[in-house]
Amino acid sequence: MTERIITRKQLKCLVPLSPSQIERLEKAGKFPKRVALGPGRVGWIESEVNGWIERQMAARNARSSAQDEIHAGLPSSAKPTGGR
Repeated sequence: MTERIITRKQLKCLVPLSPSQIERLEKAGKFPKRVALGPGRVGWIESEVNGWIERQMAARNARSSAQDEIHAGLPSSAKPTGGR
């Protein structure tokens, strides 16, 4: 199967982070690496970006479940109300 490569503009639609944030995450190994397409032209493999998004969602859901478990044992007066 041929992988689809997405442009910076398409990436921005999927992941609303600044280019510098994307670059920092890439350098830290926390975001898919870009693919050089030519002089001054790069792209990202769409399936890798979608996988990153899915992992972010799974981590969020795991944190939410852990928080729910922690708060389940608290008396109702001690449970957070959702405000900051």
